[in-house]
This record gives sequence, structure tokens and C-alpha cells, in this order.
Amino acid sequence: MSQHLEKGQILACYDLRSAKPIAAAILFLLLSIWLCSSAQAQGSIFGSVRNHDLSIPDDSQVVFFGFLNQSDNEIRVCTSDGAGYDNGNWFDDFQNYLDEAPGIPYDYLFFNQAQGEYFRLSKLVPNNSFQQEDIQLSPASFPSQTTGLTARVETDNRTRLRWSYTADLTYHIYRRTAISNGSLFRVDNPAGDLSDFGVADSMFLDTTVADSESYSYMIISQDAQGNLAPPSAIVTATSSGCCVGLTGNVDNDPDDLVDIGDVSALIDHLFITFEPLVCPEEANIDGDPDGLVDISDITWLIDYLFITFTPPSPCR
Repeated sequence: MSQHLEKGQILACYDLRSAKPIAAAILFLLLSIWLCSSAQAQGSIFGSVRNHDLSIPDDSQVVFFGFLNQSDNEIRVCTSDGAGYDNGNWFDDFQNYLDEAPGIPYDYLFFNQAQGEYFRLSKLVPNNSFQQEDIQLSPASFPSQTTGLTARVETDNRTRLRWSYTADLTYHIYRRTAISNGSLFRVDNPAGDLSDFGVADSMFLDTTVADSESYSYMIISQDAQGNLAPPSAIVTATSSGCCVGLTGNVDNDPDDLVDIGDVSALIDHLFITFEPLVCPEEANIDGDPDGLVDISDITWLIDYLFITFTPPSPCR
């Protein structure tokens, strides 16, 4: 790709004095329209990526993500449509953001995890169609990439995320519709306030999902100094059972705690109101292969809470 041509360069390609007056006027008008529109276009950003020793990183080593206006309410990753890294070159397009505009700040964070190298590109969105920014990574420390991310649909409007938790890290949660391969949007802080370090836990309950949609999720961890990590893998929420982790959350508390309220809910279900359980899998506490919920599950739950403290069985 090349930089856009300046007005003088374009007009130098034509000899308007030799053209007929009407043709010259039409040509000049078309060129003027093209120049005005291109001057306001925020288009492709691209460039080379090199390690600190100027070697070319392998395609599997480099990941990046970007956001605008010092807010991560919307981010784009290297696997988003219109973005990518290939054989030492990276690219994206400002017009793929919802809120792009000339003059607002942008940030792109590049990681070579295998080499432990990093670069942060921070500038203003330019008034041109093509912007070249070459990247040279440097050795740096940054938080570890989040692993073990799972997303399970528990009810029509509730999805539970779990991941491998690392002490002293917090987590930004992002989501997009499963049919999309574009931007992701922060759900633990929809305003994208970077001063909000995110979720200090190994679990997040997304209660803002729409009944008719399927969603994909991604996590970026952050350390106490505010350094952001490479993005996690993107996973799509599944509806293969609402039970996550250990059984016992019979009353379906959002905090996932197993307590006396679950004993009450199980007794109520079996002997009083006979109301159906929100998630029957959570009530198979004794791990019966047939999945039946009966008095044995109450016994196991009481035993766990007050006597032996032996954990209930894992979800099947």
C-alpha cells in the first residue's frame, strides 16, 4: 500500500490547459470531491512488526488488540474481520470501529508471548486513508494470558463464565454475538472505564444477554500496575447443561454459593411445593448416574455443609 496522493501530485498528472473547458471543469470538480472526501476518511492502518533484534516474528507468536478514545468499551483483536498479522505485517481499519473520528486517541497493544516482547502504539486517528505504523517490539513484563475460559448458558438471560484464576490479577470481560467476527464489547464495565480494573474472581455472571442471541466471550487480564495482558481465546457460550463446577447450588444463587438456602430449596422441591428446579443438574449432589433427585441428595448436602464437609460431586 502507499500513502494517499496530495492535491498537487494529483493535479500534476493532468494538463488542464490542454483539455476542453467543459471537460476540464468536470475533471477538476471530480478531483475536488475526491480530495475532500479522502481528507476526511479514516481508513487502513498497517505496518511491519519486528522483534527487538529486527527478526520477523512467526505468525503464531504475535497477537494484538486496539481501542479508541482511551476506553475499552469496544476493542478489536488481530482475528477480527479486517484485521490481522501475516509474515511480519499487521493491519486494521479505523472504519471498523463504531466511534472512529479524526483526532481522537487510539491504542494498539502488541505481544510476542513466546519471546516476552511488547509494544504499545498510542497516537491520534489521522485524517487520511492509509496510515503506516511500523512496530518494533521490546523485552517487557506483562500479565499472563487467561486460560481455561468456558461459557455456559444457564437460563435464557443468564450465562456463566469461568476461567483459570491467577492471584493478583483482575479481568476485563468482552462479548460479541456469536455470528459476528468483528469488535468485542466490554460487559463487566460497559462504559469501558480503564480505571476500573475489572473482575477479581474466577467467575462472571452475564445477565444482560438477549434470549434469542448466542454470544462469544473473551477475557483480558490486568495486573495491579494497570498492565494489560494478551487476549484470551474467544469461546462461544454453550447450552450443554447449566451446571458448572460442583453441584449444590440448588436455589441457583447468582454468587454460586452452596449454603442452607440450597437445603431449603431442595426440601421445598421434594416435599412442599414440588416446584421444578431451575437447574436439575445442580441437585444431583450424590452423583447418581440416573440423575434422580431424592432424599439422598438432601443427606449429602447436609453432610457437606455441617458434618464431613466432603464436597459434592462434580457436574456431569
